[in-house]
Amino acid sequence: MRISKWCVGVLGLLVGGAAAAASLADFQDAVNRKGCESIPYDDLRSTCKSKSSEVADWCKGGRGKWSCDELDPSGLTKQIENVKRKIEDLKREKDELSRKKSDAKDDSERRELEDSLAAKERDIYELEKKVEEWERRLSDEKRAANDRIYIGEQCHDARQNVARVFESAKGRARSETDSEIKPYADRLASSYEAEERGHAEAIDFVRRGIEKCKSMR
Repeated sequence: MRISKWCVGVLGLLVGGAAAAASLADFQDAVNRKGCESIPYDDLRSTCKSKSSEVADWCKGGRGKWSCDELDPSGLTKQIENVKRKIEDLKREKDELSRKKSDAKDDSERRELEDSLAAKERDIYELEKKVEEWERRLSDEKRAANDRIYIGEQCHDARQNVARVFESAKGRARSETDSEIKPYADRLASSYEAEERGHAEAIDFVRRGIEKCKSMR
């Protein structure tokens, strides 16, 4: 006999609901706790701890940074462009000095022009080294931004998953009908609801961070 996916889903929910039943003592303990420990349902509390571990891993440095706040590839690009223009100006000045050297009337003028040419060449060399350094840094920053997008997306998903656990806990608490449990369940549901804005702000903060990193690629 074939069983539809819908039937399997319903059976899973029924079994899960039965396994997740919480006692009065569980609720009494939960109202005095914070975070995942404030969830009286074993299954949701366990999931919350697992997902919170992912938040710690992906959002708090375990896997590396997700924020691109200290990166500035656009600023580096502008610096590189400005210095390249300066190099082109110096090269034109060097060419002009070379022409003057060819037309020099005496050794004194020629030596003076040679000194000026050497100074221009040193300036060009130093600026070209600086451009090479900045171009390597630019490449590193763009690669870092790309890596941080991935970490940020994992962080975003992890925070969303934690928020969903508390949303489920709130819905389950609101549906409690036992007269002894209900006052505690309502208190817990209200506390979960009060935390929703914090979850949303944390999720949005990461989302904006991801968009900032994407603008740097």
